[in-house]
Amino acid sequence: MKLLQIALLPAVLVVISTLLVVWHVRSWRAVRDAEADEADRDFHWRRFRRRMQTSIMVGLVGLAVLGGQLLDFRRHPSLYVFYWTAVVLLLLWIILLALADMVSSRRYLQRWNVERLVALAKLRADAERARSELARQRQREGNGHAPGGLPPEVSDSS
Repeated sequence: MKLLQIALLPAVLVVISTLLVVWHVRSWRAVRDAEADEADRDFHWRRFRRRMQTSIMVGLVGLAVLGGQLLDFRRHPSLYVFYWTAVVLLLLWIILLALADMVSSRRYLQRWNVERLVALAKLRADAERARSELARQRQREGNGHAPGGLPPEVSDSS
């Protein structure tokens, strides 16, 4: 029972880490195979590297937690302190990578949103120009009606 208590959290962290790695690899392959411009591909590659590094480190933290529970701090107090300091530094690095990913994703999505708004504004301007041109063309041609407003067949018979 004690071994189960010691190994449960590390095992959960390693399983989560493994699942995340598989997910990131699949996501990267989908993005890599999709047609995207160089800036998008570069963003997704850097994001993939950050997320892979973070996911693998979560698994390492899981293994480190297991190893730390097996250390006898009474026999090797300085090793114990050094060990857990390294684990905390690893956690801090994970947090920094997560923050970098958040900032990078936010900037990318803001740029993407601006590009989409510009494209939408261009489409709306093109649609308005087309409507105006169509209205002018209909006005010039009289929309197929005689000057009195009736179709030619009706105005000829009167």
